[in-house]
Amino acid sequence: ESTDAFVEVRVDDTTYKTSIAPKTLNPVWNAQFRFEVHDAAALHSPLELRVFDFDIVSSNDEIGLVLVDVQPLLQARRLGG
Repeated sequence: ESTDAFVEVRVDDTTYKTSIAPKTLNPVWNAQFRFEVHDAAALHSPLELRVFDFDIVSSNDEIGLVLVDVQPLLQARRLGG
C-alpha cells in the first residue's frame, strides 16, 4: 500500500503546504519555507508538521504529527551556531 503524502508546516497562524509525493511510503520533500514572526509570543509556538494522505474523493487523512520546539534553534542561531 502507498500514500499520496503531503505536509502542512505551521508556526503560529502561518501555514505552508508541500507538494504531494504520489504513491510512496517514503516521501521526500526538498521544500523550504520562511516564517516571519512579528509577535514575540509566537516565538514560543512550536513548529507543527502534519502529514496527510491526499484524497480526491473524500477529506485528506492525517497520518502523522510532529511538534518541534524552535527555542533551541533560535538560541543556536543567536550564538552563531
